[in-house]
Amino acid sequence: MWYNIFKNLEVSMKTKKIITLALSCLCLTTLLSACASSNTQTTNIPSTASSSKKSTMTIGEYLANDKKPIILFEVKEIDKDTPINSAYVFQNGKVTTYNLSIPLGDLAKLDTNKIIDLLEDKYYKKIQKGYEREIEIWKNDYAYSKENIQEFIGRLEEFKPQLDNFEIKSFPYIINLETDSSGNSTSLEHLKFERIEIKYDPRIDAEGHMDMGIRTSSNIITVHSYAGTYSIYDASFAAFHVPDSSFTKFLITPVKNEITFELDQPTTKLKSITID
Repeated sequence: MWYNIFKNLEVSMKTKKIITLALSCLCLTTLLSACASSNTQTTNIPSTASSSKKSTMTIGEYLANDKKPIILFEVKEIDKDTPINSAYVFQNGKVTTYNLSIPLGDLAKLDTNKIIDLLEDKYYKKIQKGYEREIEIWKNDYAYSKENIQEFIGRLEEFKPQLDNFEIKSFPYIINLETDSSGNSTSLEHLKFERIEIKYDPRIDAEGHMDMGIRTSSNIITVHSYAGTYSIYDASFAAFHVPDSSFTKFLITPVKNEITFELDQPTTKLKSITID
């Protein structure tokens, strides 16, 4: 009898060990599965791009190498859904400005030439839409007399041939360095150039001025530091911090390899740079 009792006890202990071992394996499998799942999660925050080909250059050096077009975008955030506020195409010492709103993700999928084609197409369409919108506004205006409205629409119609024949124009640019208190280091870097503005207002003010026509205005882009390189889909963008506004926080440019940018310094030999 005692033999049978010890025999059953031995079997029970072996069974318990087997069950304990099985439970341990199950827990380990579950833990490894959870870790694998955690490692495959993604995030919407732009990640810093990595590349085996890295280089360091200044903003002036980058823009001076403009035999092929170089594009800069103004954006509030570096995100695929964020629309650009403006695009600037630098080539052969000149810059062309496009005041457009296009999602950054749409541009990230295109090469340089296709981006420029898209910018030009949308810019010309924007000009015509601006005219059509202004005509529609005056047709539905009740604040002015019919005679005034007809006069305004007539001026817009006279302006239409200029819009139809309009050609995008590029302008020379200069880089201006603002130095710190020592005068030996750059604190801010300014890109200065002119750009085209199109105004559609056909009214004449008390001084006899009419805010309608195609004219040029001065533009300044200020950069105060390099912000790193970010990825949008398969494209990489080098980013610069600019003074915050309600529309713009970064100036970015598409790059094929990771480039570390620096501000140009007062010791620069570039002829396109002036120093304050």
